[in-house]
Amino acid sequence: MQRKVGALADSAQATLVTVWKDLNDITGDSRQLLANLNDATGTANRRHLAAILTHSDTMIADLSPQINRITERVLKLTKDADIVVGKMGPTVDNADQTITAIREPTQADLAQLEKTIEEARGLISSLEVPVWANSQNTTYTMENLRMATDNLNDLTESVKERPWSLVRVKQPKDRKVPNKVKQMPAKKLALTTICTLMLLITGCVGKVRYSTYYTLALAPAMKPDVSTPHWRAAVAVRRFETPMYLRQGRIVYRETPDQIGFYEYHRWAADPGAAVTTAFIESLRSANTFSTVAPYDGQDRPEYLIAGRLERLDEIDYGDGIRVEAKLSAVLMNLRTGSIVWSGDATETSNVTRRDLNAVVAEMSLALQGSINGLLSNMEQQSGTQVSAR
Repeated sequence: MQRKVGALADSAQATLVTVWKDLNDITGDSRQLLANLNDATGTANRRHLAAILTHSDTMIADLSPQINRITERVLKLTKDADIVVGKMGPTVDNADQTITAIREPTQADLAQLEKTIEEARGLISSLEVPVWANSQNTTYTMENLRMATDNLNDLTESVKERPWSLVRVKQPKDRKVPNKVKQMPAKKLALTTICTLMLLITGCVGKVRYSTYYTLALAPAMKPDVSTPHWRAAVAVRRFETPMYLRQGRIVYRETPDQIGFYEYHRWAADPGAAVTTAFIESLRSANTFSTVAPYDGQDRPEYLIAGRLERLDEIDYGDGIRVEAKLSAVLMNLRTGSIVWSGDATETSNVTRRDLNAVVAEMSLALQGSINGLLSNMEQQSGTQVSAR
């Protein structure tokens, strides 16, 4: 018991020491606070505060008239605004009634305008497809018109120089057009004619050379397995376009990249564009890509249309050896939406082992079939999702 009392006395003494120290600190802080208050409320500060209050009173006295005038103006503006609002009330009501009255007719007109715009869009889309599909015929027609115009210009110039040619075969002497080429004397001309006839009769001149005609041998690849899924859509293939120089019927060769030559006696038996179109249709059917494949005749309305162009079908004689080059390009168009689903091109080259036109034509056929296969493969890879998800 005495120990507990002793311990308690020790702890009490320590507590008293701590409290005494804190009381001393509090006393010091209080004295500092009182000193600061004495400074703040000293004579100098009281005078300064009195000067500030005096200046404030003077400022308020000076600004009171202005504040009163501003207040009166604000009150007047408020009254005027009330009057204006009162007058605007009927106008707003009339505007509401007018808007309510014209709302329904305006909505009907807007609906009719929207319908007219949609019909115009449909008409434009329906016109774009025939125009685009028949652009080849338009191009051919324009070229024929240009050739006819050139021939008419030549005929006009000829008639201007020799107007008598319309009614006479031989020119009258007094109107004979001077010829820049010196004419051969009659005796010499007769002798030359006789010698030529004798050479022809004896066969010294040789046989008459006739043109040789060639056809493209294009064979589609073997048909795939019948279980291979195809796009359940109908497609039409328009006739492949060809450049002007390929429509002349003569086989083309190039001795330089920029120079085109023609074999005079080696010609195509059929238009290469038509042959490529037929081969492309057969290859498309053989690949079982579409459910229906047919040539485009401009009458039916299939879901899709393929338009192509035979860009090149040339014998290349420059560089290393002799080779042939075939290039095709095509586009797949959705006729319902008028959008281009796919476009691509394919180029194939093939070396010619011997300088013989039969070998050249055979390699051209192989290069063309390779270009057709390349186009079909490209089309299936790039447009399969868009066609199948229609």
